[in-house]
Amino acid sequence: MVGLDDRTTRLISGKHTWGVLTPILRPYETAITAAIAYIGSHAAQRIPLCSGSSIIVDASEKSVRAGSTDPRVLLSWVKAGVNVYSLPNLHAKMILADRASDAHPPFLAVGSANASDTSANRLHESVLLTDNDETLDEARSVLIEWKTLAGRPISLRQLEPLVDIYNTRTSDDKTPDADQAQPEDRTPWPRPTAIRLAVIGLPGDPSEEAIHRRDELARQFKCTDEDQVGDMFVISMFWWEEEHEYLDAPRSAYAEGDYVIVIRGSKSASVLSTSQLDEPGRVVRIYIETEGRRSRIYCYLHRKLSDEDHTAIELRQVLTALDIELNFTRHYRRQQIVEALLGIWTDLEYSEGL
Repeated sequence: MVGLDDRTTRLISGKHTWGVLTPILRPYETAITAAIAYIGSHAAQRIPLCSGSSIIVDASEKSVRAGSTDPRVLLSWVKAGVNVYSLPNLHAKMILADRASDAHPPFLAVGSANASDTSANRLHESVLLTDNDETLDEARSVLIEWKTLAGRPISLRQLEPLVDIYNTRTSDDKTPDADQAQPEDRTPWPRPTAIRLAVIGLPGDPSEEAIHRRDELARQFKCTDEDQVGDMFVISMFWWEEEHEYLDAPRSAYAEGDYVIVIRGSKSASVLSTSQLDEPGRVVRIYIETEGRRSRIYCYLHRKLSDEDHTAIELRQVLTALDIELNFTRHYRRQQIVEALLGIWTDLEYSEGL
């Protein structure tokens, strides 16, 4: 247990803070969002992360060359389905453990400890735990902002050269100065490397809680009219319903970081030639409401708005020209297909980089 009992905060301190924190985190391994600048070689033993969790680190070449971040650990996390983001100049140590079950409510851990052997065994560290609702919401907002600045998650292809750098670093490489800022490579709207398609019929009306979550995301992503200058962004959502066995947990067909083009089909979710297309949006949150054996799954998208209107017939023409079938379960990854789909909207621009 977290050990908060009737308190809203708890302090862990000493030379073995990870020895206390790791067992607390273990039940949350699929519901963690963390931001820890430097990742040591045994970090995976200290931060239990599985598919469904995400972490923001400093995986810059400078940090890897200095040995501060071990890309081999990042590689193992990515292979396990964890979304790993790299943000230059990150210096935070923060772990948000969202609700894993009724017995494991959400909490936030903020402190001084990096995920390194030195931090775990030699240094005097301190970590503050809290379950204060307002503080949890503030942490969610910050983590969303950092993910947006970092761009899309690191891929296996991007990690391979970093592993080579880490394995061949020399004793002349120095640990980066924690107070020295590195040049930032911000990608506020990264270019997709894969795209999925979704057709929606929107059964029923969204719940009040689902609408509240959409509005909160819009605020966190600064998508309200008064916040925006230049390009316009919006948080949109679509949803569907599923039946499942009582012992089976409902799962989303989409994952955080996926880019999705939504086709607004008929009430029965059929694609018509006149069905409107939404601009490519990045999945930023999944929310599931369950009652008995029936679940409604909400998928929230962060979209950059276009001044152009397009329909499903144009999408079919693009796919037909490439001899590709319309498929709602496939990730379109081939660059030629991705570029053709993005090219439907001629006024949208994307950033390059991670």
